[in-house]
Amino acid sequence: MLSKSGSHCLRLVGSLILCFFGFLAARRSFIFRFVSLRCSGSG
Repeated sequence: MLSKSGSHCLRLVGSLILCFFGFLAARRSFIFRFVSLRCSGSG
């Protein structure tokens, strides 16, 4: 079993990683939408 502080640190790191991946996915979808809008607008 992990200690109380150890599990807390692990949870903190896990949430940070989730936030980071969520940010990356959101940014990628935003860029994809932006590019597709630009292409359809210019075409």
